[in-house]
Amino acid sequence: MSQISTVLLFDPRFHFGRSGSMFQLLRISKMKDTVKYDTEELNIRQLKKYLPKLPQELFHILAQFEPGHLSQLKAGMKEMAALSRNEQGQDLGRINFHKKLQDYFRQLRPFFKLLSFYHQLPLPGEKNRFRMQLCRFSELIPELSFKVVKEDDLLTLEVEFLLNGSPFPIEEFEQFQFLLRSKGEYFTLRVQDFLFLEKLKSIDWQVLGADPQVFVEQLLAPMEEDYKVDRNGLIEQNLVEVPMEARVLLSEISGAHLMLTPQFEYDGFVFEAPWVDTVKTNRLGREYLVRRNRETEAAFEDALRQLHPNFERQINGYFYLSFSEAEKKNWFLKTFRHLLDTDVKVIGMDLLKHFRYCTDLPETTLELSKEEGPWMHLKFSLRFGKEEVPFNELQKVIRDGQQALLLKDNRIALLEEDWMKKYALVVRHAVLEKKQLKLSKVFAYALEQSEEPLFNPILKEEWKARWTHWQLQENPLYELPSVLQAKLRIYQQKGFEWMKLLREIGAGMFLADDMGLGKTLQTICYLSDLLLEQPARKVLIACPASLIYNWESEFGKFSPRIRVKVYHGADRDKTLLQQPEVQVVVTSYGTLRYDEETFLGFPFLAIVLDESQAIKNPDSQTTRLVHQLRADTRLLLSGTPVMNNTFDLYSQMQFILPGLLGNREFFRREYAEPIDRYSNQQKMAELKKITAPFILRRTKDQVATDLPPKTEITWWCRMGEEQQEVYNQLKTSVKSELKQAIKDQGMDGAKLKVLQGIMRLRQACNSPLLLKDETVSCTDSVKLEELVEELQGNLRGQKVLVFSQFTSMLDLIARSLRAQKIPYFLLTGATPPQERARLVEQFNHPENETPVFLLSLKAGNAGLNLTAAGYVFLFDPWWNSAVEQQAIDRTHRIGQSKNVFAYKMVCKNTIEEKIIQLQERKKQLAAELIAEESGFVKALTEDDIEFLFE
Repeated sequence: MSQISTVLLFDPRFHFGRSGSMFQLLRISKMKDTVKYDTEELNIRQLKKYLPKLPQELFHILAQFEPGHLSQLKAGMKEMAALSRNEQGQDLGRINFHKKLQDYFRQLRPFFKLLSFYHQLPLPGEKNRFRMQLCRFSELIPELSFKVVKEDDLLTLEVEFLLNGSPFPIEEFEQFQFLLRSKGEYFTLRVQDFLFLEKLKSIDWQVLGADPQVFVEQLLAPMEEDYKVDRNGLIEQNLVEVPMEARVLLSEISGAHLMLTPQFEYDGFVFEAPWVDTVKTNRLGREYLVRRNRETEAAFEDALRQLHPNFERQINGYFYLSFSEAEKKNWFLKTFRHLLDTDVKVIGMDLLKHFRYCTDLPETTLELSKEEGPWMHLKFSLRFGKEEVPFNELQKVIRDGQQALLLKDNRIALLEEDWMKKYALVVRHAVLEKKQLKLSKVFAYALEQSEEPLFNPILKEEWKARWTHWQLQENPLYELPSVLQAKLRIYQQKGFEWMKLLREIGAGMFLADDMGLGKTLQTICYLSDLLLEQPARKVLIACPASLIYNWESEFGKFSPRIRVKVYHGADRDKTLLQQPEVQVVVTSYGTLRYDEETFLGFPFLAIVLDESQAIKNPDSQTTRLVHQLRADTRLLLSGTPVMNNTFDLYSQMQFILPGLLGNREFFRREYAEPIDRYSNQQKMAELKKITAPFILRRTKDQVATDLPPKTEITWWCRMGEEQQEVYNQLKTSVKSELKQAIKDQGMDGAKLKVLQGIMRLRQACNSPLLLKDETVSCTDSVKLEELVEELQGNLRGQKVLVFSQFTSMLDLIARSLRAQKIPYFLLTGATPPQERARLVEQFNHPENETPVFLLSLKAGNAGLNLTAAGYVFLFDPWWNSAVEQQAIDRTHRIGQSKNVFAYKMVCKNTIEEKIIQLQERKKQLAAELIAEESGFVKALTEDDIEFLFE
């Protein structure tokens, strides 16, 4: 006689893409010598027949696992499964389906012990044969534990599961969606843990793990909000070892006592007693080790203990007094002011309830007393009733971010939001001098242009009318200078007019338009206008060495009547500033430093600093020097005014508008730290309000309607001494070989030699390392240095294509990008077609953050749609403009929503420059060139060869 039992047969392999169900009914018939297994679909009616004693609630839960119900659930998610992807590229339909199943399991968990479960496991080495085994579902819920590890120089995460507090490596489990199996036992993950493990599966560790900063910001910081992570000493730990700043937190106990809690602040981290030597903490995803100073903390506590006799016996890390004691003999008022006088921050005033609020409204006066050079002097007073608040006390409270003042009669006066909006900026920035406030004039200009003036306006009505016209009207406010040979677009005309307007009030200016919007042209227009007014004066332009010849070229193109000279190189003429015919002097920052005595003390009409992030460090030699230069007008140009943090802005603004942002420590405390550390929106708004009139920044998107669809720019590079020497020696050798070849074989017979000679010189322009058959030891590459610098600076966050004819050059670029932790894709003729398609799809995906695509000119110049990029660099431009245009058109094509900027990187005084000049001389030829290199060579004459290699 057989014994029959009914259990649930569980299929762990069931998933969104399979039909059927997670559970079947399994009928087990045990006979004398055999066991027979029969399965049927999960059917609640049959289950009730087989197991009638189960609770009704359990039948309702199991009904959700019936095949019909699961099919309906899938059908509702089919469209999502086919079309929807989340930001990690995951299949939302599949994930949501398994989340639903997980919820069913959660409902089932309390009944696990009432049911028997079997599962089918494949036999070892067999694909289609299985064995039935008893299994069980645990009520324990695994917790996730993580450790940062490093494998092959890539950071990644090691995952463990905690069960009853004991860790188990992930390798001991097999995961089936939201279920884990260890031997014959299954564990159900929490929803958020399941989703997080799904996210980890979609991570490209080659990109994320290569850069510790990206690893922390994009993965570690968000996950540490939910999980504890052992960083394992692999993430750089920031040691904070700075002087302690004292704070006192005021609060009330039980409505009867005033409590003073000493707090110890270290670089924004705040601690209370008890003292410990070091504290490990996280902020914005970065790990900090804060070293506390026992002596200064103890000294501060002792100082507080001396404030009242009752404090002597209080040793709990805080001090307290009854309200009556705190009010006796104005103790609270005297203590409050004593703390402010000793630079102790007092916080919590606005939370006190016992001490009376002052009902008097603040009476504020602010009047312009006099103007003195770049400064103005103001009469200021703040009163509550008959009591005038000392300015030093008011300023300390506002600089500490507080709005509560303690008056002489122990009343608390609150500065309302309207008052703060109107006066706090002035109070925060002003300097008290002889009972009056001293403030930079340009600070007043900023306030006047953004709101109603607080005091007698210092800007003339005529000027304000022009400023309003400039802001609201499209028709031109000023005529362009007559010497200008260019037609400005609307936004460029606006840029020129903005410079003129600021010059009229004696203010410096910062043109921070996006790269490629014509900052150089706008500046040339402005400088030409200045020099028409004062032709005998001189303008100084300082820039990176790579840009000096670009300035010379652009002046020659747009304003040729302005007399421009380059001051650079070993043979530079140190009498240039004394030559009356020279109007514009262009030099590099390095030359400026070397010859500072030439420039210091000279009265320039204007000074322009291009790529002004060069002076972002206030302590650098360049920064200190340029701040000493004399000029009527100062202008900064940069597409990246802030490269690393808000403090980058300080030195640049100090150059054009001295005193506007206070001294450097004030700026660091008031703006840089609150903005960079805590993303303080109020401080951001304040800083923008102060600086907005003097910084003009337009992005490509903002002026897209006024931009041409494609802008092509020559990027001039100047080789260093070692690279130039290699080039010169090679040129001499090649020229000698070609002369002999042409003499022996004629032009037609020597064309291969000509082509080889040109290629070798072009390789030397790229990098001497490409000259495989040459015995050179130079590793310098000016193009590579400038490309990487641009990718790290102006083009950070942008998508960029870089083309080169030489795959070996692409390898060198790739090596440099890896060293600088810049992710990239690489495509050459050796890249298989399928891999090409994958790389293109990844690069174009809006969520993909790989910024650089390296492509060989011939492999990548056709058949690829790379519309995600807005910038193209032709690392070694070729004479065949058709090939170049095809390369540029990889991104400049239908579907492109951004404006495309293409840069040809050309070494000055080399064959590359000669090829461009030859193209200009033979425009018809350049327009008709065919794709093969020989087409160019065939059209060359002996005179052309002489010109190329002279």
